[in-house]
Amino acid sequence: MSSHRKVWKRASAWGIALLGCTFLVGCSPSIQQPLAGMTPVSFQKIAPNGWSAILASVQKGTQLKKYQIKSKVEVVDNSLHPYYATYGSIQKPDKVSMSVHEGDFNIDFFQQGKSAFSFINGHWSVATPLSNPDVFPTYLQILEGAAKTGAPVYLEPTQYIVDEYCTVYAVKVPAAAVEQLAEWDGGEVFSSSSPVLMTLMIGKRNDELREVQTTSVGSLPNIGPIELTSTTVLFNMNKKYADVTVPASLVKQMKD
Repeated sequence: MSSHRKVWKRASAWGIALLGCTFLVGCSPSIQQPLAGMTPVSFQKIAPNGWSAILASVQKGTQLKKYQIKSKVEVVDNSLHPYYATYGSIQKPDKVSMSVHEGDFNIDFFQQGKSAFSFINGHWSVATPLSNPDVFPTYLQILEGAAKTGAPVYLEPTQYIVDEYCTVYAVKVPAAAVEQLAEWDGGEVFSSSSPVLMTLMIGKRNDELREVQTTSVGSLPNIGPIELTSTTVLFNMNKKYADVTVPASLVKQMKD
């Protein structure tokens, strides 16, 4: 398997772990500015109470009973722009309904308890259940580790996310804070000596975490620099829209 395909396969696997946390670990000699579509970061103004605000918001997220999530993972080099997108609902403790899109490939995923199914080409098949579908505990673990290193938090311009204005914080998360949580190993492509840029948008209305962006950069032999970005939007917290129900097509297939 080529290095480029290996990285994309790992990025895709991490993407559905979204569902664990849409956080890509990588590195470069220095963090680069985000791609178009990502929130620009200036690193101009320190937020004195940034860590307390971030951790309180993520801790609040761990108390949610259900929410919806939209996530996009993108791998970019000089010639290619593949991406991996997910959209769906998470209802604690163990219900998940998710649609996944990668290029021409589409899949629906449903989980209840220890039973999971994937819908591909018009047919439901037994799938491996996700052990950690809730993103908040993983975010909390990463950020608590980063806070202990004393990494500075920067205050960025306010952004409007989904349905409210958000306070925006940016932090260069030390690799040591996330290395042990990574579910894939970038090997020679992504070493673990440099930080990952993490931008967090916290709603002004209820101090809820509404969006998380990550950016990391590495390199590939014979290809050059490669950038991995992720954007995760969180919405409909504790609202009926986030309820997870058994797909009608799955019920019908089981009865036939």
